[in-house]
This record gives sequence, C-alpha cells and structure tokens, in this order.
Amino acid sequence: MFLPIGGSTGYKRCWSRTLGLLLVMVWCVLTLGCVETDGPPRDEGAIDVGQSSSACNPGGPARKAVDSATLQAFFPCCDGSAHWVPKHLVPQSFHSMLEAHPTNGTLCVPDVFATDPNFTPQRCTSVFGFSGVCISQCVPQVKNADVPLPRANCPAGQLCSPCWDPRSFEDTGACKLGAMACQPMPPNPGKDKVCRDFLPMLDVSTFPSCCPQGRAHCARPSLVPEGDRGRLATCADGVSLCVPDDLLTRGGKFTPAICRSVGNVEGRCVSVCLPEVSSQLDLLPVSTCRSDERCVPCFDPRTDQDTGACSVGHCDKGPSELPPSRGGVCKDFDPTMDLSRMPTCCPQGKAHCAGPDLVAEKDRARLSKCSDGVSYCVPDKILSRFGKYTPPTCQSVGGAEGRCMSVCLPEIIQQLDQLPVSTCDPDERCAPCYDPRTGQGTGACTIGYCDKGPTQPPKLFQPCGPGSDPTHAYCVPRELVPPADQKNFDNQGCLDPAACNEPGTLCVPKTVMDAGATFQPARCKNNLWSLAAAFKNLSKDPLSAFQALLSSKFKEGRCLSACIGRVRPMAKMLQQQTCGANEVCVPCIDPTKLDQGEISTGACDR
Repeated sequence: MFLPIGGSTGYKRCWSRTLGLLLVMVWCVLTLGCVETDGPPRDEGAIDVGQSSSACNPGGPARKAVDSATLQAFFPCCDGSAHWVPKHLVPQSFHSMLEAHPTNGTLCVPDVFATDPNFTPQRCTSVFGFSGVCISQCVPQVKNADVPLPRANCPAGQLCSPCWDPRSFEDTGACKLGAMACQPMPPNPGKDKVCRDFLPMLDVSTFPSCCPQGRAHCARPSLVPEGDRGRLATCADGVSLCVPDDLLTRGGKFTPAICRSVGNVEGRCVSVCLPEVSSQLDLLPVSTCRSDERCVPCFDPRTDQDTGACSVGHCDKGPSELPPSRGGVCKDFDPTMDLSRMPTCCPQGKAHCAGPDLVAEKDRARLSKCSDGVSYCVPDKILSRFGKYTPPTCQSVGGAEGRCMSVCLPEIIQQLDQLPVSTCDPDERCAPCYDPRTGQGTGACTIGYCDKGPTQPPKLFQPCGPGSDPTHAYCVPRELVPPADQKNFDNQGCLDPAACNEPGTLCVPKTVMDAGATFQPARCKNNLWSLAAAFKNLSKDPLSAFQALLSSKFKEGRCLSACIGRVRPMAKMLQQQTCGANEVCVPCIDPTKLDQGEISTGACDR
C-alpha cells in the first residue's frame, strides 16, 4: 500500500565563493581598486587606468573610473549593460568566469563596475528570503544560477544574489563587493543552529505546470535533491521533474504539516503530485491537509516499516508515535477506511472484498477468497482498521476464555452451532483460546493486534470414550448440542457408571463434535442375522419379521459410535462392517418395530 518516502541528500550547489571572487576580480580588472592581495596578480598588458586604494580606506587615493568614451568604443553585450572587452585587456585567470564571444576574442564585462568607482551593490531579498545584493546578470554565474535569482528591487539588468549559500550557509562573497567590504555582513541564518523552513520565494510562474490534481511545476533535475528525484514523475520533455510547489519554491527546505493518517495514526501532509501518493488516493485521508495533499502515515500499517514520510521534511524531528514493534504503546487503529466502494462478500455478516495488498500475508490463510479469485473477504472490523484490531474477550464453550470472531471467517462459520454468541455481536461467535479436547491453542486469542494472549489456562472436556480410546468421545455442555439431537445422547457414553459427572454435559463422539451441523455418517450394510431371535420375540408376526430381514431396505445403515446413548443398548448385536473403531452399522429402519411398520431409527436422517 504504502512505498518508502526517502530523505533528501542535498542539492548541487548553484552559488559558490567563486561568485564573489569573480565579481571582485571584475571590479579589480576595470577599476584597479583592489590591493594585490585581494586576488591573483594582474597579467602583463592588462588595462591600467590609475592607482588603487584599499576598499576600507576611504581617505586613500580615489579610484578612477574607466573612461566612458573608451568603454563605449567596445561593442555592447548583455542587453547593453556590458561591453565586449578584448581578452588581452583582461587577466587570463578571469577568462573562464566571463561570457566569451564565440568568434572575435572578447569578453562580456559589466559596465556598472567600470563606470562608477564608488559603486556599492544595492541590498535586496534573494531566494528563499536570504539577504543579498544586486549583481549584474551579465555575470554567467548570476544569470545561469541553478535556482533562478529574483529581480527583487534591483535595477534593470541586475539580479539579487544571496550573501549566504542557502544549502551550505557559506559566504558567497556577493555581499563584500566594493565599499560593502567595510559594512557588516547580514547575519548568517545557519549560525544560530535553529532549523527553519525557507520562505517560498522562488518564482515558478514561468515553469510549466505538470499536475492536474495539485500544485506542481516542471523543474530541471539540478533543482531537486538527488535523493528525492526517484520519487518524482518525469515531465513531458523526458528530462524535467514534476516537483510540488511547496518543495520547489523553497528549494527543498520544507517540512510537511503533521496530520492524522489511516487509523488515526501520526502522518505528514504529502502532495498528491507524487506518484506514490496519487496511486493511493482512495486509502489515504485528507485529514487536516490541503485538498491536493493526503496524510501519509509515518509507518506502513501492514508491516510497521518506516515510510519516511515523517523524516523527509527539512526540520522534521521524526515520528513522535512509534508502533509496538518499535517500542511504542499498542493500541488498535480507529476504523477510518472507507469500505463503501468495496464489494460485500459475506451474507451472514459484515465483510468486504479487499486486494492482497491490504491483507497481511500471515492472515490470508484464515480468509476466504472473493468471487474474483484474487481479493479476500475480510471482516469489516478488521479491514476498516487496516488489520490493527483486537477482538473482545468473551466466554466460549464450557465457560472457557475466548475471543469474538466474525462468522465471515471460514473456521468460525464451520462451527456456528458449536460456538456461543456470548457477549459478542450477532454476526460473531466466541471462539475458545484453546481446543477444549486437546488443550492446543486455536489462535483466536493471539490473532488480535494488541492481544497479549489467554489469561486463563485451558479448560478441557472430560473424555468419555471406551477404555481403549477415551478420546473417542467427550463430555460437552448440553447447550452445544442442537435441541433436536440432545435426545440421542446421555452422560454415560461408553463407560459404566456414567462418565460425564459434570452437570449439564452429554457424551458426544469426537467425529460428531468436529463436524457439527455438517456431520454425515458413513454408509454401511448390516445383514442383522444376529438380531433374528430378538425380532421373533418382539414381533407379533415372526414370519414377516424373518422375511423383512432378507429385504435389502432393512440392510442399509449408517456408521455411528457405540457411545451414543440410543445406539449403546443394541451395539453388541450390531455389526461393525466397514465402520471405524468403536462404531457399529445402525440400520436405517428399526427392525424391532416391524409390527408398527417401517419406523426410522434416525441413523439415516442426515
């Protein structure tokens, strides 16, 4: 149901200290206003327009501007705010930092650094709310920054470059240009060690939109943390990634809001524009999130595995609620899954068909398949809670401890007549924790999500079979035997005196107990020759009785236990034939009542 949501590994830097160094170098080239220690030595033959003084020494010799006429003699570039200066007039170490003309051997140098010897970049607010200064967009690293720099309040032809790199919080050098070197730097947001999300300052209005269901735009991969790229859909161009706006406008420095997810567990609001969320729209609640978000749980409700949703945020401290498997407090989920769109599947109770992805593998064997042959018929109390449900405790057969289990479970529906309702709902039965015959656990008291297991020891049925096989029959409470069948059993069984000394119990063969209402005795043939003498004495017409014994309709019978109260008196006179141990072939028609006609013994009534 739920795919892992991995964390960020960071962006490739789009600002660098080289930006500040580059701009200082350009300043030095055109105004010669830097001391030799401010950068590499000037190449021989570089333009020289006068003496320089320290940037922080206002009383020193004044800088000289480049002669405007000389500068205008060069061809303009960068929308006219810069000029193509011959490479031999610019130190070679700066060549790679400036835009080069494709054919004539010139470099595009911003005019603003050359024409005003007292130039001080204007303060501005840059990407994500960081302090910055206005720098000419003729500088390639400014114009082509991975994260587009804003115009902000800068003059035409300039963009707002941040003082600090928003990812590493390192000094970019942009705020130390010219006379600004004498001014204090804006505070470094990373120095206070307080985590905070970035402001949504990146303008995405020019980016193509990409998510009909929510707010997202196409962005080149360099704008996306490498660890997050695999979570995003690819845009139509096959290269760009569809990034939710909350992430994109904040450069990835964004923490999703806390919400209550499936089963009322802790989660985070995640955009539906992520494929892993859009594929589960019907399962994930909106909760307190925006309409184009869904609340993704911190842990997969099926496996308790970390989904990553609660650790991917920039300032997210992780889940505050842990599942029991990780040391948390066990509590059932709230019934939050909407079952209205799922097919019903159990006429006897409340259950719906659910795909295998919604059913824990360990539970599938206890469920029946739906008509599609793929989905499982899951009781509503379990399904609506994503499997995190603990059945209530109840009193089962013989007053033994049990749990309320849905009649939609095959193991319960097969024993409807044997299991009491107890304090359970009408479509449930109280299944015992232990098999009352063997003492083996049934699993009913360990299947629950928070069930700690039985609190009482097994309460076993007393065996009442013959001495050679005591477990052939058991003393069971009378209420477990259908009223119409109670007359067939007594408390004696195969033993003398009575084996069932607990009041209100009857001796019932194990085969009858196991099958319950579905019990079907095996067919058999009984010649009944050993009963001939008895028939003569009991019948008013011995000749007719003898003839009846030769008839095939009086030979058909069923294999029944000799411990059954109505069978035991004549068990020694009946043949075992093909029946099992401690069973005899009871005729369908009672030969002792031939004088009354064909009277059924009840053996063949099922």
